[in-house]
Amino acid sequence: MRTHPVHEGEFRNGLPFIKIGEGRPLLVLGGLSATHTNPTGFDRRMQLRIDPHR
Repeated sequence: MRTHPVHEGEFRNGLPFIKIGEGRPLLVLGGLSATHTNPTGFDRRMQLRIDPHR
């Protein structure tokens, strides 16, 4: 599996985002949650395993 640079940040309205690689944007909306944070732990590892170039 290839690795891509991972960058974190926030949109102007405060919603967090994770940017992986380069190219056209792909927006993934996670499940509903009371907290608006980037995933951590196991959830983060699984989300970062997605490779759209496979």
